[in-house]
Amino acid sequence: MPWYWPRGTWWFDEAGGLAPSDGTVAAHITAPALTFPDWGTQRSSWRDSEVTVTGDTELAARFLDIVNVI
Repeated sequence: MPWYWPRGTWWFDEAGGLAPSDGTVAAHITAPALTFPDWGTQRSSWRDSEVTVTGDTELAARFLDIVNVI
């Protein structure tokens, strides 16, 4: 059986709110949970990680650029 790294997924609406109430998703971001501590704390760029963005990529990039878990 191959090893599987868990992945985290975020959906958000055009206003940047997580979990859209009306079900309309503007962007979908998926990344391996193992990589989040590095780019989520801005020790590395999310762009250099295995982050996948679909939908409104510009909105998602703006969101990911400000993520800084401290």
